[in-house]
Amino acid sequence: MSLIDSQTFLPGALTEVESDYSYGYDSSLFGTTDSVLVIGTAFNGPVGVPVEIYSPEHGRYVFGKAYDAKTKQEATLVSGIEDAYQRGSRTIYGVRISGKQVEKKFNLALDTNLQLHVSGVYPTNEAKDFFMVYDDTTGDERIRLYKPADRATIVEKMQGLVESENSVLVTEIRLNLDYGLTKDSMLTDLLRIVNEHAYNNVLRLTIVDENGADVTNTSIEAMNLPIGAMHPGVYFIGRDRSLCPTATEIDYKLVTSDADKPFESFSEVVFKRLVLNTDVSQPLPIFAENMEELRDILRTVEIFTFQDFDFLETLGVADRAFAKDKVDYEEVNISKFDIYQRLGSGFAITARAERRVDATTGAELTPKVKETPVSDANRVLALGDGIYSMLENLNTRYRVLTAANADTQITGKLPRPKDFLVGTPVSVDILNGLIKATPKIDPATNFTPKAFSFKVNAIVDGALEAPVDEIYDDVVFRVVPNATEEELLNVNVPNGTLAMTFNEDGKGILKRFNENRYEVLNNSRQIGQLILVDNVMFQGVDTPDGIVFEKLEFTAPTDGSPLQFHGKNYVLAENNGRVYALKFLGGTDAHVSPIGDIESMLGENVEQTTVYAQYNHFEANPIVISSALLDGTTVEEFVEYLNNHESLRAQFDFSLTTTGYEMKDEYVSEAAASAFGVETVLLEDRKASYDYTKYVPYKTNDNFARQLAQHATYTSLKTAPTHGVIGLNRMSDLSLNSLANRVEEILNLELDLYAKNAQGRNMLDRNNMPYPIGKNISVVFSQYYLNMSDGYRYVSNGAAGYAGMVSRLPLDQSSTSQPIELDSTMFELTNFQLTRLTQKGIITIRQSYTRGLVVTDGITQAPAESPFRRLSVTRVIGAVEELIREAVEPFIGKQNHAANRNSMQTAVKSNLDKIKDVLIEDYQFNMVIDPRVMKFSYIDIDYKIVPIYEIREVRNRISVKDEL
Repeated sequence: MSLIDSQTFLPGALTEVESDYSYGYDSSLFGTTDSVLVIGTAFNGPVGVPVEIYSPEHGRYVFGKAYDAKTKQEATLVSGIEDAYQRGSRTIYGVRISGKQVEKKFNLALDTNLQLHVSGVYPTNEAKDFFMVYDDTTGDERIRLYKPADRATIVEKMQGLVESENSVLVTEIRLNLDYGLTKDSMLTDLLRIVNEHAYNNVLRLTIVDENGADVTNTSIEAMNLPIGAMHPGVYFIGRDRSLCPTATEIDYKLVTSDADKPFESFSEVVFKRLVLNTDVSQPLPIFAENMEELRDILRTVEIFTFQDFDFLETLGVADRAFAKDKVDYEEVNISKFDIYQRLGSGFAITARAERRVDATTGAELTPKVKETPVSDANRVLALGDGIYSMLENLNTRYRVLTAANADTQITGKLPRPKDFLVGTPVSVDILNGLIKATPKIDPATNFTPKAFSFKVNAIVDGALEAPVDEIYDDVVFRVVPNATEEELLNVNVPNGTLAMTFNEDGKGILKRFNENRYEVLNNSRQIGQLILVDNVMFQGVDTPDGIVFEKLEFTAPTDGSPLQFHGKNYVLAENNGRVYALKFLGGTDAHVSPIGDIESMLGENVEQTTVYAQYNHFEANPIVISSALLDGTTVEEFVEYLNNHESLRAQFDFSLTTTGYEMKDEYVSEAAASAFGVETVLLEDRKASYDYTKYVPYKTNDNFARQLAQHATYTSLKTAPTHGVIGLNRMSDLSLNSLANRVEEILNLELDLYAKNAQGRNMLDRNNMPYPIGKNISVVFSQYYLNMSDGYRYVSNGAAGYAGMVSRLPLDQSSTSQPIELDSTMFELTNFQLTRLTQKGIITIRQSYTRGLVVTDGITQAPAESPFRRLSVTRVIGAVEELIREAVEPFIGKQNHAANRNSMQTAVKSNLDKIKDVLIEDYQFNMVIDPRVMKFSYIDIDYKIVPIYEIREVRNRISVKDEL
């Protein structure tokens, strides 16, 4: 998954969490304090989306628990939310920084490249226990959703549906009885009902194309899909391996009359009926047409069922048959450099691979990975949009980073050579070099390369073969490659890939790839099964040594009539989910010859063109394109046809070569007649090679405090006043010596709080000096136990607690010597240590024997001589900025005339009068608006007004000027 989940579209565009997820939680106090945004890791919830949190219970509901006892991992977001809440904040937002989407694509029952995409609402490992069952019983179609009880909505809890913490909640949606939906209804209607159901807070359904793009509401083909296109069965996500015996069987039914239609609105030529599937790695639900057969298979792993799929109602039982994958979708325990990257708006040092060759043979060796030298312009790369860039348009006063600390060392390991290894497609020119065929491969996979042969045939009589009355359609053969035992070793192919090996007697043995090895298939389902190997018909036969596949042999009719298969001249075969027609050639070995896709032959084929496309491993797969219109189709039109063909577009991209572009307007028959019937071979569709132009970010000399301070600075300039709060690493040894050493480490800490550009260099102000940003951040050094309302005891570093405490203070009150709602801290500092830490700009907590625990001094990381060293100054100036921005923004874009100028000045004065003569500690603020900085044109104001304010120190009468 990408950094930000699929609900987020553009950096800076904030996505609201549905109000349903806040239902039942008291929001009356939200907005009564300054706002606090807590940024951290979580076990659940949206990624990169700010969520309004009304209470610690609401925070746990949205973002999950704070600690997972099974994995012994701790999340920081929920703990930070409760810390801020217990210290007094009632306006809290939570943002989760990491998480990987749990998802799976499922094939449909129609002959289409579209797939049903099932995903968790939010990234979480709990999604591995979310199931959906589709029951396609005619007249009683229904969906059942399964989820653990801890994901119950507030409504389900209020209704008493949660019997125990370990129970499974089942939500049944009766499509026919409650909604009037049948198999003929639109699939998008079903998706909408499921996605918007009040109790479904776990799964989302969409329709995606062959590239994985969501086309649910944008594709006419997707919107025309009926519910009957879904296969029945259990839809699992987050599971990749079956522990029970695996089998997959699909019955491909040729529909040539209304009586054959599986449902009334069916308009295709082929319907795929799922008969059996127990392989959870396949893009198919778990299902058996004969449920007794599935029960027998599940008994082998000690799952005993009495009703269809009732084992799903007991938490953990499904794990016996279908193993959860090992992917960590929550990403709570990610490295500090990963956190830094996901926050974004930073910079990183890169590494590159250096090419090495054998001096003797010239063969390429494994490259040496080194840090990019200083002389290389790509040594430092900008880390672009991330969580921080998405939050720049959010108006929250305080932002607390709980996932990392100010003194965290952001280290990284050099990438490995395999990180520079990329899979690249190998193209081939076909049709006399006019057209380039480029395989579509996933660079993230390293499957064993496939081989292809391309051939274009011209149909001279203008007629397509295979009339429907000459096709034997009772059985659809499966095309399986011929492989040797050696070829099956050390291969990387998808689970479920079939191959046929032959023994010394010429008998075939069917094998299926499962979890890194090929297994022999030897069960009763293979008896009588028909398979095509090298265009020869084989049938499964039961023998004392097991089930083998023998060639079908035929005896010529005594009346001299031609040899046929069950009285028909054509048979059907399936490969890669598509059905093709093949001509029966006869002979004792029962040979067939591929013709083309059955959809083109029996459907409306205005192009009079058919395609046979095979996609197996271990053999050269024929791609045969036959057309009767090559003498009236231009080369450019032919390329467009190939790119749109259902059998080709998911596997290949066709384009004009330089020669082809020069002849794009010529008819194919004139431009490439000599190439008709000639095979062009592509030996490998991909190759693995090292990318020596690739630069991989792997470390940075930046720190989290500076990164947060720059984010707060940018947000203050663009949106609203923002102040960052960050803590320091927690201590495990609290002895006096360790505490003293820790204080010395903090005093020696260099945070380099200056604005940096994308290359990590200091940004300079008008005086050509580094621009300080420390005024926008506070660093807290404290440690105390946070007794959470769910019983977990979290050790807080005080950052979220301090932000929560400050958020409830009136504008005219400093945090200095103000009590913080704590019973105790885990250590106490001496007065000498407190003084030195305060001089360093560190927020500390001390014991006041008249007021309890109080904040020692409310300071920031601004330079010691700056008035912004006081957080109280920053707060008041922030309030002034907001008032001026509120007054001025309505006039931006209006004409520059006296009436607008007077109205604007009146609005500014009116707002400033609200806080006139506000006293904060030793500082008195008087606002002075300088009209010379207002720049106008005849039509629009060029940019926002930049007022000047003066801060006059009361005692020493020192004037300090700065720009807002």
